[in-house]
Formats: sequence, structure tokens, C-alpha cells
Amino acid sequence: LGGETQQCRTLMSGNLRHILIAFISLMLLAGCNDCIIINGEDVSVLLELSIKAPDVSGTPSVKGYEDPEADGEKMNALRIIIVRPDGTVEHNRYLDLSSDPSVTILTQRFLVVGNEMKSIYLIANENNDLTKELYDFSSLGTGAAFPAETVSELEISVDAADSDQIPMNLPMTALHQVQMPLKDHYATLDIIRAATKFTYTVENKTNHPLEISGITISKAADKEYFLPRGYGDEDFEVPEDVVYEDFYIACNQALSGSEKVRFDPVYLLEGRYEDPTDVRNYNTSIEINGTLYSDYMSDLGSLPRNTHVVVNIIITKEALDGYDISWIVDVRPYGEVVLEPEFGL
Repeated sequence: LGGETQQCRTLMSGNLRHILIAFISLMLLAGCNDCIIINGEDVSVLLELSIKAPDVSGTPSVKGYEDPEADGEKMNALRIIIVRPDGTVEHNRYLDLSSDPSVTILTQRFLVVGNEMKSIYLIANENNDLTKELYDFSSLGTGAAFPAETVSELEISVDAADSDQIPMNLPMTALHQVQMPLKDHYATLDIIRAATKFTYTVENKTNHPLEISGITISKAADKEYFLPRGYGDEDFEVPEDVVYEDFYIACNQALSGSEKVRFDPVYLLEGRYEDPTDVRNYNTSIEINGTLYSDYMSDLGSLPRNTHVVVNIIITKEALDGYDISWIVDVRPYGEVVLEPEFGL
């Protein structure tokens, strides 16, 4: 009898131990409803993100071209998609920012699986008329297979020859690879405007009125990739079948003597046109009193997205063959500095 009693006690002790372990595990899980358990181990970590559209702040320019001049150059909506190494969607979060458009989004927190590489897709202003039909990103629920190859081949197109430009709100995109440790992690990620920006000012320094009929920008691209390819690299990629056209800005502006006018900016696609006759590649023209004047844009060897080109045209005096024209082209980034393009006014 004593042996049986001891055996019963041993069995009860073993069963009680298993019950206690199971109970403690349930309590732990109950205290962490959102924990990610893989093979019995909690692998959940916190990823905190800040998103910003680069180069819209910093050292102020003496010309005053630093801040976005309109809400359409800011994020009016933002989608953040986090994809795991196996290609499945871990998070797909949409933020409506239309009541307070911004260039910086702070403190977006995500509970994710740690100790793996994340692909993070950033898409702002996805309802832009040029991009809203490209792909329905809202359809990608948690656990869905992310169509990485399809998205990488998406293109934005305009008819530059017909003076079509990118409408507001400007589309912005980015793809980042973030290595998550097995602990909480913070990252600041850039999102890039899928546009280039041109701003023209014309100053009449003659003593008589002038008529500005129009301005032409040469080599405007008709398509670009939706996601940047090689942004910040001199060898950024454009579609192989891109066509370059002249983009015409109708002005019909009368300028009195000593008057200066600033035209509304235009938003074009990025491009890599190469002119075999001049490494500056891009030129611009202005029609004054029915006569066309042209020159190359200095320091504009290529036109990556998120670049702002400010062209100041100064008409100084009447010459034998027309007018003396000074072209002052302010390219951000300047010259060969292509790692941190500026965009904002």
C-alpha cells in the first residue's frame, strides 16, 4: 500500500507540474495578446518608424526656395507596407493626412517578427490621377503574398508633347530594406517625390514692354518607374522605351519695363537624356515678341526625381538680332552633387 501511495503522489506531482506550466504559459499569453509566438518562443519586437520627404528643410536659401509651396507637394496620405522575407505582408497601414498634409510623419509603431530583414514600401498620395489605377494596394491584407515583381515594373506615364504634367497631389514612393534585430528598433525612412520640378522667373530690364508667349523645356520624359531605381545614384534607371519630348508652357504674359514675373511651377518626370553634342543635355527656350531664344541649362547633366530646377531669365537690352538674354539656372542638387537632391520651394 505504501508503494502505491508513493506512486500516486509521484503521478500527481508530475501532472501538477504540467498543469502549472500550462497555466503559466496561458497567463503569459493572456498578458501579451499581440505577441508573435513561433515554435513556442515570443519573437515579437517593436518597430518604430518616422517618414520624411527629404530636403525640404535645412539651411535656408537666400532665394527663399526651401519649403514646399503647396500642400500638393506634401504627404496627403501615406501607406506603409511591411513585407517579411518569405514575401508575405506583415502590415499594411493607411494614413489619411488630408486634414493636415505634412512632410514628416512621426512615430508609427508596428509589432513585427524580429531577427529578419524587412522590405518596407512607402506610398504617398496614391490617389493621384496618374497612379490610382496602377495597383490596388488596399487589397493586400496581412499574410497576403506581396507582388514585388509586379510593383517593381509599374510605370507612371504622361504625354509631355501635349504639355501634360504630374497633377497634385504629387505621388511619392520608396522601398527600404530594414534589418530587424531581436529587440525593439527605430528607423527614419525617406520617401521620394516621383517628380521633378521647374520654376521660371522672367525679368524685363529693358525700358519698354515685352510679350512672353511661351517657354519650352526640352527632353521631358514620357514615363518613369513608380518606385525609384537607384535614387541618389548617378546611374539611376529609367524605362528602356522612354521617349523624350519638348514640354511647352503657354505664358501669354505682358511684361512692362523693369517688371519681374514668376510663373507657376511645372512637375515633370525624371529623365536621363544624353545629348551627344553637349554634356549639359537639357536646354530651354523662351519666345519674346515672336522671336525664340534658347540656351542649355548649366549643370543639368541628368534629371533625377525630387530635383528642383529654378530658371531665372533676365532680358537686359535690345541687340541687333533681338535681345540680350542672361540665363541663371539654379539646380538642386548643384552640379554633380546628386546624393541629396532638393525639391521644396
